[in-house]
Amino acid sequence: MRPSEWVDGVLVRSLSPLRVAGELVRPLRWFRHGEIQAAEGLIARSAAAEAVDGPALLEELAQRARPTEAALRRGRRIVHAEVVGRDPSSRDRLIVHLPDGRGVDVGMPVAFGNAYLGRVVSLDPKGAGNSMGAQVELVTARGFFVGGRLDQPGPWDGALMTVGGIDPENRAGRSSIRLAVHNPSDRSVETGLVRVHELFPDVDPYPRLAEGYRLGTVKRGRDRLWAIDPEVDFLDGLFHVVVIAPLDPHLGSTEPSPHVLRDNHWTLARPLSSGDPNPRRRTGLVSVGEAHGVGQGAAVTFGARLLGRVGRVSRWSAEVRFLADPGVSVVAVASFSGVDGPRILGRLVSLGQDPRDHSTLFRWRLAVPLGIPAGEGGLPRRATIVTGSGDPGLPAGLVLGQALIPLGGPEPAEGRIVRLLPDAHGDDVDELWVRTMADESSVQEGAE
Repeated sequence: MRPSEWVDGVLVRSLSPLRVAGELVRPLRWFRHGEIQAAEGLIARSAAAEAVDGPALLEELAQRARPTEAALRRGRRIVHAEVVGRDPSSRDRLIVHLPDGRGVDVGMPVAFGNAYLGRVVSLDPKGAGNSMGAQVELVTARGFFVGGRLDQPGPWDGALMTVGGIDPENRAGRSSIRLAVHNPSDRSVETGLVRVHELFPDVDPYPRLAEGYRLGTVKRGRDRLWAIDPEVDFLDGLFHVVVIAPLDPHLGSTEPSPHVLRDNHWTLARPLSSGDPNPRRRTGLVSVGEAHGVGQGAAVTFGARLLGRVGRVSRWSAEVRFLADPGVSVVAVASFSGVDGPRILGRLVSLGQDPRDHSTLFRWRLAVPLGIPAGEGGLPRRATIVTGSGDPGLPAGLVLGQALIPLGGPEPAEGRIVRLLPDAHGDDVDELWVRTMADESSVQEGAE
């Protein structure tokens, strides 16, 4: 289902004269004036609600980054941070932005809700006001170790172990992350909840702050080895996190930063072409490029609606890969009707457009159970999908639209198909907004 580089190359070379013709007949878009007006009107009618719903959903998700267990908040200060990317040299390091980084120090633990994620390993104080950047090393990193204690009534309660790195079985084809377990004190352990517990918390200044945070459920695997199923998606499900800091009489806990639709890192673009002559592709050319601060992976929107991402970029123009272009990927959050709170989906990868109903299909890897039953009769459930954070150039809170999401069957780590319901497409509008990259620490292409 992925695009073939060889086939696409042949098509691009053979159809390149049509691309030139497409630029010369740009004024012919006026013959589609009624169609374009209808498409823009369709998006515009929902634009006001989407501009509120997307940020509201992300704000709720950000609030869910705070621990809910009272014991995990007691004696601690909670500092919000948004994931803006990954260290190019290591997928096990997050790059985060702290709206207020006062009091944050290297070595402090990082969490999402009640789940332990890792530690702050570096700080970048460059920023406006009290904001700063930081790097977080995840517990998945090779050489990362944290103490754990089994919190499970029964014969194994209190068993000690060391946790860190990836379970070796992950390298044998598993698609979901499991954490490696080292040297359990009781080798008869079968299963149970593991929480952080350092045997020597006074060796460093901050280990006590992580005490009690959840690592996940330990299970015995093949060859009598143990591994932990975490409660978060370490690959594609980390958007908002919190740093756990000591109490400070002069500082309180912080709130998430304002939504990016309110900033000035956007530039207006006009279409320069009427689609892609390759029938397998959904792309277009727009009137902004490197000279305007546009880079690969940048979000392309109409209001709060995400239409696609930037592909190849030249000095004065850029290719837009719309959501229906095979291979385009986004990280996503869903709000299900009748369900309390948002759910993190992780990464969606476009498989292209279904010719039967013009819906857009996405491949979805369910890494962590969502805790939601399937629809009536096992049918997919309807949800609103918005972007998460962590992909450079793609801000959180942009709305993709309404989708049907399959929730039945084995969980997790099963490939599924998410169907984004048909709506106006990016090449049906005559005014686009493109995210400029001046505020991004790095740029990555938003495709597999």
